[in-house]
Amino acid sequence: MSVHIRKGPNRFFILTLVITLLQVFCSPLHMVDSDKQGNGSETIARGYIRDSTGAPVVGAPVYLLPASFKPDFANVNSPHSMTLTNDSGAYEFTDVLAGLYNVEALDPANRGGVIIQNINIVDTAKVISLGASKLAQLAKIVIFFPNMPLHAGDYLSLRGTTAFSVIDSQAVKSTTVGLAGVPAGKYPTLNYVRNSDSLSINVLNDSLTVSAGLRSPKPYQNIP
Repeated sequence: MSVHIRKGPNRFFILTLVITLLQVFCSPLHMVDSDKQGNGSETIARGYIRDSTGAPVVGAPVYLLPASFKPDFANVNSPHSMTLTNDSGAYEFTDVLAGLYNVEALDPANRGGVIIQNINIVDTAKVISLGASKLAQLAKIVIFFPNMPLHAGDYLSLRGTTAFSVIDSQAVKSTTVGLAGVPAGKYPTLNYVRNSDSLSINVLNDSLTVSAGLRSPKPYQNIP
């Protein structure tokens, strides 16, 4: 494309304007489209993990899980967002897309854990501080299925966490399933998943509230 500049008193003004326009339209631009995933919707989520005394927990695995996350062997071992706490107990997740999340931290050696539920990330390019979270003793619950046939190879899971339990022959015989490693919290669903076709059934009539260190003395029976 050629640009012809006519001689006259405004020659230098017009020339400067043309050069400016060419710089604007021909220079590379980084466009951000907030309606598309990965562009304009990233944020950073960070926090700290402490033990019951308030001391930093070093090297603890921390998971960033969608609230709809379905734990099983394949999903828990897949490369979803997981990091380890540093020497000060800090963790950080970058490039987090908008959505509803849970953050779960575990200390398997001391049977401790904590879950931060329903983190709603809606703002773009923002740092979300989750503060300091204290580990508490993980719970173990026993679920009784009086009216539902169990099948070996199926499994029970808490959506939005890494907690799940595969049903074995003993569970089938006793119609009870133990679910260990559960952080204290309130859970809206407890899913029975059939291995044959991956059908997932919420078996709760109401939400399940789990307290720290719970070792249910008798099977939980709020099952339809």
